[in-house]
Amino acid sequence: MRTLSFFIHSSSSVVPTLLIEAVTDDFTARRLARAALAESANRLMVEVREEDRLLFTLDRNGASWVSQERSAAD
Repeated sequence: MRTLSFFIHSSSSVVPTLLIEAVTDDFTARRLARAALAESANRLMVEVREEDRLLFTLDRNGASWVSQERSAAD
């Protein structure tokens, strides 16, 4: 089990909301990130991190960016 931090950026605040999720795989992490974005029209982007390492970022348009650090390790 992995513990991930979801930093949810929204148009209503300059400070992201922190959501902690326990996941078993990357597919679940992406599904939960999409669900977090869908909860409010004000939510713009989710940064998903494991400890201090950025795993990926997902925006409202469905675009996803994988961390350069992560893609080099894969």
